[in-house]
Amino acid sequence: MGEPTPQRSPVASTEREVLLDVQRALSEEQFQTFKYLLEERLPLSRLQAATAGGGGGRGGAPHPPLTSPWVSPGGGRLLSERDLLRVAQLLGHEWQEVGVLCLGLQRCRLEQIRENNPHRTALCSFEMLREWRRREGAAATAPRLRDCLSPAQLDPEVFALLQQL
Repeated sequence: MGEPTPQRSPVASTEREVLLDVQRALSEEQFQTFKYLLEERLPLSRLQAATAGGGGGRGGAPHPPLTSPWVSPGGGRLLSERDLLRVAQLLGHEWQEVGVLCLGLQRCRLEQIRENNPHRTALCSFEMLREWRRREGAAATAPRLRDCLSPAQLDPEVFALLQQL
């Protein structure tokens, strides 16, 4: 006969239906913002596993899978933590100047980041880019970051990486 199919509990099924209804009720921009905020709390791998699986909504109709990489409403993929780290590793010791002059971040916030991560330039750059991404929200895409960084005299690899992303 084969293996018995595992039964979903009625509660899990009901919760799934409620979550799918919420997903459907959100505009695309609201949904992208929701996913962005969840990334701060859950690893992306858990979000993908929880949302990209098959299954259906009401009446067995398939629900649209969540996409990753995430696409912002204005076009372009939202930058992930991994993307930000890759860029941060290329920024170098001028990260604070970049943060103030190109990204419009407050100097006092950058000083806090530096104090929390002494002698760890790449980590400071990463935290600075995360701060920028939080502020930008759904606009935190590679093209947007590339535009912000364009006035700076940075290693051309930074721009090449952002072009790839």
